[in-house]
Amino acid sequence: MSNTKINFSLIEKIKRGGYVLYLRHAEPFNNTLSDEGKKQAKKLGDIFKERHIPIQYPVLTSPIGRTIETGKLAFGDGDQQTKIYENLKFIDDLYGKNSNHPIKKDLVASFEKKPSENLNAVFVGHDHRFHESLQCKNDMDHFLCYLDTVVLQPKGQGNDFEFVGVISLNQFIAWNNYN
Repeated sequence: MSNTKINFSLIEKIKRGGYVLYLRHAEPFNNTLSDEGKKQAKKLGDIFKERHIPIQYPVLTSPIGRTIETGKLAFGDGDQQTKIYENLKFIDDLYGKNSNHPIKKDLVASFEKKPSENLNAVFVGHDHRFHESLQCKNDMDHFLCYLDTVVLQPKGQGNDFEFVGVISLNQFIAWNNYN
């Protein structure tokens, strides 16, 4: 229960904006979403809208079909709502050995950039280990479960970012039902 309370607190924080939110895509079927994944993405989007969690548009997605579909179902369809961010498909390079690689520099710059005031920057991508504590409880082969939301605190260009926590889809749903 304390884990839920901590994440309720974290959800309240993101309602004030100022964070980078990195979501793993919803449940896939091949390169697109399964029917369950489509429901999951819509549900998360409904919670963000109903509870006024502020989003900076466009939401940036990896160019892979399941991330694009997740972004559009959760945050809106159209060029103003979602935009493909090619380098997001290379998220594994973020902690690679080559610290001078241009893709790594670009990804770090994206995550350390502060969003517009009172908004949260949103990225929809793939499984990634932002912190050593991350492990999907439903699938030990992955760090993030479907639609887990990693909360990062950007420190500004050139100043890196900090891992704050992770909120699962079920925790968003529990928070939405509780409030």
